[in-house]
Amino acid sequence: MTAPRFIGQDTELLISVDGKPLSNITAIASHEFTVKINMIEKGYVGELSDRLDEVFKGISGAFEAHDSDGSVLELVSTIMARAQRRVPPIPKVTVKTVIVFPENGRRALITMPDAKFGDIPVGVSGREDHGSFRFTYGAETAGLIFR
Repeated sequence: MTAPRFIGQDTELLISVDGKPLSNITAIASHEFTVKINMIEKGYVGELSDRLDEVFKGISGAFEAHDSDGSVLELVSTIMARAQRRVPPIPKVTVKTVIVFPENGRRALITMPDAKFGDIPVGVSGREDHGSFRFTYGAETAGLIFR
């Protein structure tokens, strides 16, 4: 029998501003992140294949959130104010994701500190659809802890 893999209900996305969790942002429709690594290939005369190396380029990610009480819109406001340099001191937004592996209960905590954000589209597709906010972000590094 194949061991169960983790699914969406086994994951959680946590957003914090200056270390304070934004606990009202819980309606996360989707989340993905990418560990960005640049593979370098260099060929030399007299060698049969290229030499390979790699360079870590940070983390990029995206998530979609639905808002029921204005909390997500407050996060948008914080990001906008930070990008406009209107709020001293500059707030740090941290993106964390927790993955629970159902086979053994092991938990992975991935922390992307001081995330920076790109465009944030806000939309409602139709009368029966929830309004959604799509965040894209990047971070210079990420921590990974298993428990």
